[in-house]
Amino acid sequence: MSNDKKVGNIVSKLKETKEDYHNFIYENVLFIGVTGIQSKMTISLIEHILKYAGLKTKILQANFNDLNAENIDIIDDIFKNGVDIVIIEVFPKILDFIYNFKFDIAVHTSIGNSYPDIDFFKIQKELFCKLDRGKIAIINIDDNNALKLIEDNNSALVVTYGLNNKASLTASSISITDYINLVVCLQRSLTTIQGVDIGTLEFPITLKSLAENNIYSALASIAVALSLNVDIEIIKKSIALFDFNLKSTIK
Repeated sequence: MSNDKKVGNIVSKLKETKEDYHNFIYENVLFIGVTGIQSKMTISLIEHILKYAGLKTKILQANFNDLNAENIDIIDDIFKNGVDIVIIEVFPKILDFIYNFKFDIAVHTSIGNSYPDIDFFKIQKELFCKLDRGKIAIINIDDNNALKLIEDNNSALVVTYGLNNKASLTASSISITDYINLVVCLQRSLTTIQGVDIGTLEFPITLKSLAENNIYSALASIAVALSLNVDIEIIKKSIALFDFNLKSTIK
């Protein structure tokens, strides 16, 4: 069975299932869409932090062993088994699939001009255009195209991150020895998905990595955690446990 056919089967099944669970899904399950060159690492770290916070997550990633008709029980996991948050990697092959979800948070992880083609940029923009009022767009301000993603959406709350000093969430005092040490700086207040206002703050973190691009994954993941009102101490402790080579240590 082709990948397109598999996705088509899931879309059809989802439409049937969603009609029964429509009210439940949007009242009880949060949907996070992650897209861009750093999406896989960022998704792993987001899941790790949220699990450490005691939340039950489900990942739908660019792996058609998961997204196929034979494993449609992922839908049952979402609707029936107490999943709190679904994290979806948004990429061209599942564009029809994501039309069936109302995302609460959209995360952009591209760095620089890292777009393989114009269609991929359009897919990313579609994700951000779908955000309703009060939902959250998290974008890497160091990407020259980032602001274009939200130019047609005046409703979503925007949180920028990056090493640019204009970013809402940035890093300072970066040092690299055995690991990367830095201070996370929230330079502007942030409103969570629950409507809670978080003021400016700073806190140190250590990344078990020597790859500087993982600073971006860390900042994006922290932006998601803050947007979900996850406690700062939980964020710090969970990131300290995360090995960027081995991925999450929390099962």
